[in-house]
Amino acid sequence: MTDHRRLILMEIFETEKLYVKDLQYIVDEWLKPLRSSEIISRGQLPDVFGNIELILNVNSELFEKLDKCFHSYPEGTPGEQINGFGEIFEASSRLLVCYHQFCSNHQKALECFSAWRKNSSKFDNFASEKEGTGLSLGSYLIKPVQRICKYPLLFRELLKHTPEGHPDRAPLEKASDTLKDVTLQINEIKRAAENLSKLHEVDNQISGFHDGIITEGRVFVKDGTLNKINPKKKIQERHFFLFSDILIWCEKGGVKKTLYRYRGHLELKSSLVKKPDPLRDQTPKGMIPPHLMKCSLQVVQMAKQKVYTLVAKDEKETAEWYTTFEKVIAGEYNLSSSTSEEKDTSTTEAPKFSRTSSIIPSPAAPAPSENSAGGIPTPLEAGGGGGGDAGGSAIGGSQTGQAQSVDSAELKSLEEKNMELSKRLKDALADLEIVKKEKKEMEELLTGLVERLGTLERLVEYQH
Repeated sequence: MTDHRRLILMEIFETEKLYVKDLQYIVDEWLKPLRSSEIISRGQLPDVFGNIELILNVNSELFEKLDKCFHSYPEGTPGEQINGFGEIFEASSRLLVCYHQFCSNHQKALECFSAWRKNSSKFDNFASEKEGTGLSLGSYLIKPVQRICKYPLLFRELLKHTPEGHPDRAPLEKASDTLKDVTLQINEIKRAAENLSKLHEVDNQISGFHDGIITEGRVFVKDGTLNKINPKKKIQERHFFLFSDILIWCEKGGVKKTLYRYRGHLELKSSLVKKPDPLRDQTPKGMIPPHLMKCSLQVVQMAKQKVYTLVAKDEKETAEWYTTFEKVIAGEYNLSSSTSEEKDTSTTEAPKFSRTSSIIPSPAAPAPSENSAGGIPTPLEAGGGGGGDAGGSAIGGSQTGQAQSVDSAELKSLEEKNMELSKRLKDALADLEIVKKEKKEMEELLTGLVERLGTLERLVEYQH
């Protein structure tokens, strides 16, 4: 009969042994030679290697304890009779918060490593020599990220084969919970760092958007080229950048080496997305040509009573944008909840929107004048709040200039939907505050541990 618990304990032990060996290789074969040769200045080394030496110290101590525990039992001892791993990991799990810094900097570390190779022939020669005898440095630098994410999976399997009442059960459960929290926080920090990097990248691509792309709480979601139909029924090709709070559109060809020139934006607060109504929005009465109806979607800005009509290249792309807009408006894209799975909408079909779902003003609303939202927009209105393209069409401002009646039941339904979306966003923000608080506590704990480690190292040096 297979002893599953012993096999899992062996896997934890052996993989930890190999992992510590890999960490030692990074320090001994890369970091220390570079530090002594000064091929790269000492002040720049943390840009690539981060706190790898601290991680090595933590995991070396962890492995020594596992080794002592494992070899305290005779060879062939059944897994159920082995205990001690739980207490070891319970005591060490909170030390693993030192992975926060390394994992959040991982992508920048790889970019910096590539820049070093490109800009320094001495470093490129050094790296080529090292990589000629083994894996690339990038293959080693990913290992801490992989290892910290592997622990919860190993613990889950170990708990499956650790019965209730076993001495290891309670400490394993505590260690497992702590490691899950650490992993979640690392993923949160990593996403935040990647998002900030993307915001900087987009900010450098666009000229003319004076409000600035980088804003606290803003999350990059998606970008791509779509056609935009303006109030004069003119079809304009624009590149759209969708964020958690705003939609920005640009035309290709910026200034000062930028790729795009800003043409307009739409704030997504109190907005919704819908499919066009063929009876109302299709030409000649409406503004969408019949052959583009299936590839169109409309973003409705409730506060300014405007409709922005966007056209994708095919129905699949329309469905992807539609679903993503829905998630953004629902508040699903924030740093505490956004994941790669949530952002993959390539197989999601756009929801259907009934013909009676068009948003139109009350009968008392006057026909739009040239300076109203339905006619020629003023400079302030153009582009949804900034200079550039003409903005969206007025809600209900038909192309014949006649106001249409409002469906009060539908309007009430939309208001209820907006209230529900606002509530979900509020709950998500509350969850984010909890994560930030826990992150701060972890960082304070790590700082104390690092100081303690430094004290112990000085004490050891003094004794020797």
